Amino acid sequence: MTSLPDLPGWAEEPVGRYLGRLLTQRQLSPHTVAAYERDLRQFMAFADRAGVTEMGVVDRRLIRRYLAYLSTRGYARRSVSRKAAAVRGFFADASRRDELPLNPAAGVMRPRPPHRLPHALPARAVASALDGLVGDQPLDLRDRALLEVLYATGLRVGELVRLSV
Repeated sequence: MTSLPDLPGWAEEPVGRYLGRLLTQRQLSPHTVAAYERDLRQFMAFADRAGVTEMGVVDRRLIRRYLAYLSTRGYARRSVSRKAAAVRGFFADASRRDELPLNPAAGVMRPRPPHRLPHALPARAVASALDGLVGDQPLDLRDRALLEVLYATGLRVGELVRLSV
């Protein structure tokens, strides 16, 4: 596993306060906050290498260059999108708190992850699942009916559970 870059001195305090707010005020999972921290450390190190010496110097062009850099380094669109969300959230928060006069990330589009279509189960797998549901108890009959409706109609599970009698 690669080590995390150190935060430049100019970014330590604002990033630390932001991460603290994510934990305490927004009550995000520690795992989510750790992911935001990794993403922000990576961006701040990039900004530092680009000559940034304070948060107010970060502009929209630098953020776009960073996202382009990630893409050229082979990061998946989903990863680039997540990193962009972390940077956008950080600068939006700093702008709301008047730590910055303008939000440099405003208007920066993040790449959308590709839409994946669901895969249909092979008929043999569905038949095997249905054959495995034996019994004439109400729950057994319900489970079998749910599976048959799912397979016969192509509904998503979320749509199926919202059906009413």
